[in-house]
Amino acid sequence: MIKSFLHKGLKNFYHTGSKAGIQARHADKLARILARLEVAATRTIWTLPAIACIP
Repeated sequence: MIKSFLHKGLKNFYHTGSKAGIQARHADKLARILARLEVAATRTIWTLPAIACIP
């Protein structure tokens, strides 16, 4: 349930897989987080301690 991105590098990583604009060492973790958010039907997944998002 990803509606929009504020960070251009993260948006580019999500759509193309390009690591330009993000720290390459964070790519694996970001990919896992984005995959979870993509399939989330509600905001409840945002409360997971490993994600720490601001709803």
